[in-house]
Amino acid sequence: MVLESILSTVNPEGETHFAPIGVILPDSHESPEKIGQLKFKLFAGSHTYKNLHTWGEGVVNLTDNLLYFTSRSHRGRSKSILSKKVKPHRLADACKVWEFSVVSFEACYDPATVIVEVLCYDELGSFSGLCRAHGAVLEAAVVVSRYHILPKQAIESKWAGWQEIVDKTGGLREKEAFDMLTDDLVEKGFVL
Repeated sequence: MVLESILSTVNPEGETHFAPIGVILPDSHESPEKIGQLKFKLFAGSHTYKNLHTWGEGVVNLTDNLLYFTSRSHRGRSKSILSKKVKPHRLADACKVWEFSVVSFEACYDPATVIVEVLCYDELGSFSGLCRAHGAVLEAAVVVSRYHILPKQAIESKWAGWQEIVDKTGGLREKEAFDMLTDDLVEKGFVL
């Protein structure tokens, strides 16, 4: 299973860098605190790839705040707290975190496969529940991050369906997040 998360790494300046990423969980029925290894797929040109390759540690932050997935500027203003076992900070409002160190960095293919060992697991807050708008915003955020490699027509054709879901089931935060994604694509020349 892939869980969408915000990954904390350390950039070359020694500052914590936050980026959305899908973390691949093992195919088991273990509870989160018992998971010993996680996996990521990272593209060579990304900041996260460079940071993990250089520093070899990070934090998986599970959050239900969709703004972290849609806005680089929001992630830049993120409130963070010190981690227990690694240098990158945690999101202060994360529901759960896994702190980790890299054990394997298979960079012979793009995307690279990164295997990490969990050093610390914490539950910091409660999950507020599932909302269909969350799924629509997450799908849209993934598409926006890959707009340069996906067919423009395919993106534009899906957008109205996601917008309808957000309008029907989303609250203010979900609508703000979707509006930010829409604005981002319109600035890139999309007609939505």
